[in-house]
Amino acid sequence: MMQTMATLLARARRFYGGRTAVIDGDWSNTWSEYVDRIARAAGVLVSLGINCGDRFGVISHNSFRQSELINAGYWLGAVPVPVNYRLAPPEMRFILDDAACRLLV
Repeated sequence: MMQTMATLLARARRFYGGRTAVIDGDWSNTWSEYVDRIARAAGVLVSLGINCGDRFGVISHNSFRQSELINAGYWLGAVPVPVNYRLAPPEMRFILDDAACRLLV
């Protein structure tokens, strides 16, 4: 069986549900909470028109929210395109256009 990020996340929830998955400053989540948040974020992406195979850009500081968005894309089978927020706007535009992103988060 081929392992995907979604199957690995579901497995982590099943085996390590009550253990800490993410710590970001004063904020933390268990694997169960983290995977639930990823699944909800995936639902939001779907409601915004992102489907399996679609690309979407993510411009964000490194944080648990960025991690959730990227993993939500993997959950759907979509392709997250992380973009460094320190780039100049024309550089960001080039990356997003080159990747044919359908959405920018």
